[in-house]
Amino acid sequence: MRYLLLSILLVPTISNAQLYVKPDAGALFNHSTHIETKGHTGKVKFGTGYSLGAEVGYKLNNLELGIQTDYQNIPVKSITVAGRIQKLNPKRVEGYSVVSMVRYNFDHNQRTVPFIGAGIGIKESMGIDPVAQVEIGVRHHFSQRLSMEVTGKV
Repeated sequence: MRYLLLSILLVPTISNAQLYVKPDAGALFNHSTHIETKGHTGKVKFGTGYSLGAEVGYKLNNLELGIQTDYQNIPVKSITVAGRIQKLNPKRVEGYSVVSMVRYNFDHNQRTVPFIGAGIGIKESMGIDPVAQVEIGVRHHFSQRLSMEVTGKV
């Protein structure tokens, strides 16, 4: 099963000069997806879920290289197969992902910094699949060691 995840994250970042640790939590806004089971096609509708995770990485001027891990929990609103609504089993979809990220920080010497990023990795949710991730956001630095960011991920 494949689905699109969009996270909006508020993230405190704790770092020294080059290394950083970034916990994250966010909301997952999902769409419906088409499925095929036993020769029939169907549709799964998702509700709003949540994501919890962390990233550890290294800053190199405008670039950040990191390893990100996340746990996702997404409610299933309905499952329709061959035009009939099915009994909900499972009622939630849980998944895990590990993604290697590359992030570019525009104007990294400012207190407020916009950034873009991309990464590849694997996810486990009813099977192991490759995953690609793209993100855009803005980070505000309160000090050299503490910042907060808002990020949209697809």
